[in-house]
Amino acid sequence: MILRAIFERHRKNGAFANAYLAIGASPDSVADLLRPSGVVEIYGAADIDTVRDIRERAALARRERIFFIINADSLGHAANGALLKLLEEPLPLRHFILTAASLESVPETIRSRAVCVAF
Repeated sequence: MILRAIFERHRKNGAFANAYLAIGASPDSVADLLRPSGVVEIYGAADIDTVRDIRERAALARRERIFFIINADSLGHAANGALLKLLEEPLPLRHFILTAASLESVPETIRSRAVCVAF
């Protein structure tokens, strides 16, 4: 419920971030919190092709979308680079929620572009 409270507070204040990094959160619990909004797309075990697909889908979306990437700490070097590009060049109304087991397992370049929430 902590994550839901953070999202609701940020939305209410018009400060919903481009990216959130949920550290130690159960991917299922985070997805369940967000699924009722109807704007969530969930990706697990993302590789470079998956991240490219997310980038294309984000660019083509006509309304707000939340892209949920499970186990962002298991992305390979190329996928991290593609994800970094997405986070560096945010599109309006496109948000990314990443989950990871630990903060240290996510590259600093990704961590620095996301609001980190520890559980």
